[in-house]
Amino acid sequence: MKRLLLIITATLLLNSAEAFAQFTISNDKPETAAEAGKLNTSPTVSGTNVDNQYFDPTVAHLEKLRIRKERNYFEFNASLKTTLQQFNNWQAGGDNTFSGLATIFMQHKYENKLFSSNFTLNARYGINVIDNDPFKNADEFKISETMGWQMNDNWSYSALINFRTQFAYGYKSRSDKTLISSILSPGYLDVAIGLTYKKSGSPFVITLSPLSGNMTMVTNPDVWANKNYGVKEGEKILNQIGSSVNINFDKTFGEKKNIRYRTTFYGFTDYRTAPTVRWDNTLDYDLTKYLSLQLYGVAYYHKPSSPKMQYQYSATIGLAYKFKNK
Repeated sequence: MKRLLLIITATLLLNSAEAFAQFTISNDKPETAAEAGKLNTSPTVSGTNVDNQYFDPTVAHLEKLRIRKERNYFEFNASLKTTLQQFNNWQAGGDNTFSGLATIFMQHKYENKLFSSNFTLNARYGINVIDNDPFKNADEFKISETMGWQMNDNWSYSALINFRTQFAYGYKSRSDKTLISSILSPGYLDVAIGLTYKKSGSPFVITLSPLSGNMTMVTNPDVWANKNYGVKEGEKILNQIGSSVNINFDKTFGEKKNIRYRTTFYGFTDYRTAPTVRWDNTLDYDLTKYLSLQLYGVAYYHKPSSPKMQYQYSATIGLAYKFKNK
């Protein structure tokens, strides 16, 4: 009888009890960039959270590419312009001529929080041939690096490095083969520390450097013998310390954004001699995707090179290739 009562009591208790199990899967997207690349499946069993996270290399790779593109800007432009004029039994006469000009412009910008860097490379080389007598009429290689540490929205501490020289031998004229230039003869190196002003959305970048150094190099003794560029006898380098200003302007115009004007003004003084001034101007007009018109002009004053202001300008049209990552 007691055994029967125990069986009946246990049966009633089991039938009156409520049992359940809960199972959920979370498909929420990662809330931060740090969580990108992880797939989160977090089941909850009987109120207990079980965290299972799986790393997705594809998502992580795409996130790295996004950050890299956000921090880096790269641009590469190359062009080749040529002209040709030939005469054969032409009674009015004339000279057979050929001219060519190759240019390269490269720019890389990097920004990461407070630090920024801007690197540019400009190269030009041109040759003119008259009746099989070649003579270069453009030859220049320039690199520039500006590094900054941001103070506020518009101003930053900055360091500036400029270097300029040429590729090949240069002679006084087509008929006078007196050597007056070669690679690193002359070569110019400018180093400056100061402040840079750059307003968001403005095409102007202005660097003021109260502490600046200017170095003129003539490493070829034959060049020094004909034109020393201010370097003393028995030496290869002229050092000057003073202050400088560097102003850059770069803006694209037009409904199709096919007109671009770039200009750089650089001034240096060592408080003892005449200042050095150089003003470069480049106007690019993209006629088609691969055809471009370029106007280029330079005004340059450097007393050791020449007591007079120097000018150079050209207008060329030809093939052009451009690449940007943004």
